[in-house]
Amino acid sequence: MCPSHLPVHGHNRILLGLHPFGSDCGTRRRISREKREEYWALKGRWLINNGEALDDDERDSVMAEREMIEKDVVRTDRTSTFMIGENNPNLAIMVEILVTYTTHCPELGYVQGMSDLLAPVLQICENEADGFWCFVGYVDCSVLSGDTLCVLSIV
Repeated sequence: MCPSHLPVHGHNRILLGLHPFGSDCGTRRRISREKREEYWALKGRWLINNGEALDDDERDSVMAEREMIEKDVVRTDRTSTFMIGENNPNLAIMVEILVTYTTHCPELGYVQGMSDLLAPVLQICENEADGFWCFVGYVDCSVLSGDTLCVLSIV
């Protein structure tokens, strides 16, 4: 059975824009593989050698955004079992997803509170790359509709 047929995986990934509605298992696997590759390439641009692949202005902007993101992520719902623990790896993953998002969508960048929106999305996606693309879909839905709660009820 394709893991995307499970309600938590498949439906949320469709509703959050990672997979098209009506797509079959093979299509979802292909899209997930392509999106994961794209995510790791985006992340690599800023992560490798402290952003040497970026120009000076872009690198300075990303590093400033990272400082703000790191401060916000540690304040994300620490009562959730997904977020509990001093050295919880999910916190580092959230920082990396949010910094990558700022390079993917520099016109919006990071907005305080995005970590609170990302946490449940990442928890249901259960992997970094899918979490990133579902978060992108969630933010796109919010920005395009003007409604920050447009898909909150599914998470």
